[in-house]
Amino acid sequence: MYYLDANTNVIMNFRVSPEEKDCIEERIALSGLMKSEYFINSCLNNAIVTYGNVRTFEKIKQSLIDIEEHLSRIERTDELDPVVMEQLLMILELYQELEK
Repeated sequence: MYYLDANTNVIMNFRVSPEEKDCIEERIALSGLMKSEYFINSCLNNAIVTYGNVRTFEKIKQSLIDIEEHLSRIERTDELDPVVMEQLLMILELYQELEK
């Protein structure tokens, strides 16, 4: 689930090797998408391999506490924050992968 927002002024950066850069650039060119669209779709719509460790489980635990707090504050379903719901969906997907 991806929420289009006209207010896309946040910049994200990460480091790759020259070989990885060339490979990514080639995939973007072959996709026909703009670079930003490619990265957003790639990050939000592809499966993620997760390795359970203490840090992973602590982050999931804190996220679930935050989600519970959000759900306890709302009175109607139209008050649900789509970002919080996306976070819950991701946690559920991660748990499904950990069970495999």
